[in-house]
Parts: sequence; C-alpha cells; structure tokens
Amino acid sequence: MAAVFFIGDALADIRNAGPSPHIVIEALIALALLAGVAVGALQVRRMWTEGRRRQAALAVAAGALSAVAAQRFRDWRLTPAEADVAVFALKGIRRGRDRRPARLGDRHGSRPAGAGV
Repeated sequence: MAAVFFIGDALADIRNAGPSPHIVIEALIALALLAGVAVGALQVRRMWTEGRRRQAALAVAAGALSAVAAQRFRDWRLTPAEADVAVFALKGIRRGRDRRPARLGDRHGSRPAGAGV
C-alpha cells in the first residue's frame, strides 16, 4: 500500500515539476519497495506451500511408524492388552536426560497419603 502511494507521489511530482535527481531517486526507492513487497509475498507463499508439504509427509511417516509398530507387536506375539500398553509406553516417552516422567498418580491428584516422593 505504501509502495503504491510513493510511486504515485513520484509520478505526480514528475508530472508537475519534471524529473529532477531527487524525484528520480524517490521513484527508484519506491519501485525497490514495491519489488521487496512482491518478493516477500512470493517467499511467504513458498514457505506456506513447503509447510503444507512437510506436514503431509509427517502424517505419512507417523502412519508408517504406527504400521511398523503394529507389525512388530504381531511378530512378538503380544496380546491386544500388551500391545495397548506398548503403545501407551511409546507415546509417553519423553526426550532429554534431565526430565523425569510424571507419575500417573501425580498427574491425576491420586497420590497415596504419606507418599513423600
């Protein structure tokens, strides 16, 4: 919006007073601003498209991981209950050495009385 205003202002100045070095430089700067806005818009569009592509690839990879885990559970002959526990364990894995996993009782406020852990 500002770029269009500055270009229009420079064109009006050229029409009214003729081209002077100051007005020509002002027009070139306004054109550079417009070019920067256009390039920025193209970059945003490209990043948006790349983000959607990566999100789709991640969804495919997550589905493939689920299928591999299910196949391993069958290979190991886990019961359905054991497979459910294994899935819960996989989903509960945290990254980082210094983090301690939260205890289930702490999470739900059902910690035993006198447990000073």
